[in-house]
Formats: sequence, C-alpha cells, structure tokens
Amino acid sequence: MRSNWLEVPRTRKTTANRLVDARQIEDHILEDLAVKKFPSANALGLVTVALVWATLLPPTSSAAAPQANAPKQSAEKKSAQKKTVQLIIDYGDGVRKHFHQLKWREKMTVQDVTVAASKHARGIKIKQRGKKATAFLSQIDDLANNPRGRSWVYRVNGKLADRSFGVYAVQSGDIITWSFQSYP
Repeated sequence: MRSNWLEVPRTRKTTANRLVDARQIEDHILEDLAVKKFPSANALGLVTVALVWATLLPPTSSAAAPQANAPKQSAEKKSAQKKTVQLIIDYGDGVRKHFHQLKWREKMTVQDVTVAASKHARGIKIKQRGKKATAFLSQIDDLANNPRGRSWVYRVNGKLADRSFGVYAVQSGDIITWSFQSYP
C-alpha cells in the first residue's frame, strides 16, 4: 500500500527539477505530520507563540484608578528599598569577607564605605593616611601593603579604580571589592 504523499511521478527529471520536487515533498511531509498525525503539536505551537507574545507585550490597564495610584505605589517601593552598597574584602588566599548592606548616602566615597565596614560589629581593621585625593589605604586587618609584592587594590563593579579611594564616588547598588594582590 502506497501513501499518497510520497508519490513522485516517474518521469525523466533534471537535477533542478528533482530539487524542487524534494522541497515540495519535504514541505508536504512536514505539513502532514503537523496537522494529521500530530494535531496536538500544531496546537502546542500556537499556545507557545501566544505565551511568548503575551510575555513580551507591556502590561495594559483598562481602569484609570490603578494608573492614578501608580506614582504612589512606586514612591512606596522606593522608600521600602534600602539604598545600600556592598563591600567585599578578598584576602587573596581563598578567604573573603562580605558586607552586603552598608547604608549608602549622597556623595559617599569608597573611603566612606571602607570606614563604615570598619565600624561594623564584625568589621575590619584598617590603616589609612591622607584625605580626599591623597587618601591611601595601607592595611586591612593583618595584611599590609608590600611595595615589592602584593597590595590592596580596589574595584567598583568589577572595574579597576583609576583614582584615590577618597574621591571615588559610589552609587546605590555599587559593589566595591578590595583585593590583596599584585598590582595588575
């Protein structure tokens, strides 16, 4: 018993004609499988497309009242979210100390964040000298800078700092990492 969708006329064909016939047969097979043999696959495809489309569209609101409350709700969310920065101390020997929620304030610098961590109940001990543009961190806990070896180097959001930690301003959500390493 022959299937009607595999039937190919037995005539002499050129390579180009055979290619067209093969594509037509392939399209016919795929269509037949999707619609006749596996109707649920076709429905599943439509449902998947609808779900993807629905998730990509922005939410709409039909009532005006929820839109009027939107600024109030966003203000409440902002006040509920604490403005914080993170500080990570990487001792260079596999040990790290994390401060996940140090309070952030306007015009805060990396030096301010580091001092805040030193004032924490389970904080760090630091040695520093200078102020503002000349501020220099020389030691965290028992690891001091070594001019011919490793020193304390800081990064903000993974980017190597290019100025004194006394003038590098941080923003809410920033991650500051002090690493005891050879200077890169």
